[in-house]
Amino acid sequence: MYKDGIKDDNPILKLQIGTSHSVACNGRGKTFCWGWNDNGQCAKDPMYHDEVVIKTSSKVSEVKYNLPVNVFDQSGSVKCKQIIGTEDRTLVLLQDSCELVAWGGNEKGQLGLGHYTDVHTPTKLDFFSKQGLRISSVAAGGNLNLATTENGLAFAWPFTKSGQKYSIPV
Repeated sequence: MYKDGIKDDNPILKLQIGTSHSVACNGRGKTFCWGWNDNGQCAKDPMYHDEVVIKTSSKVSEVKYNLPVNVFDQSGSVKCKQIIGTEDRTLVLLQDSCELVAWGGNEKGQLGLGHYTDVHTPTKLDFFSKQGLRISSVAAGGNLNLATTENGLAFAWPFTKSGQKYSIPV
């Protein structure tokens, strides 16, 4: 785990494996993705092959967050509390803000962003923060995601109820 740019003074503390990609978080809270990136699950544009070797081999790539200033900690970093790598998407629960960031495959609304387009850059789910909710944990498998909040509420997405499709948490 200490090759391709992850220094041995920052050991990997969290590791998840998706269907065709991997995501890791080191001791300083930095996030790394590598593997197949056909839906942007490694947080890179699937059209470019210079940062993540796609479909032929893998190299570690640090995830670059372009998020609002309020999700960064005092050192200017985004630290992960929990990481999920499943199917062709990645979810990261941020340490300090308890907000959820997602990217990758989204053809069924799996990212919870309110649309059905794949996303290759880390994107914050505004659903929770707009309601003043802080996420305490996340789980995912197949096309389903679950989240619990600090005040005990539970949410799932994507979801179909009475024929209506929801691509945001319900």
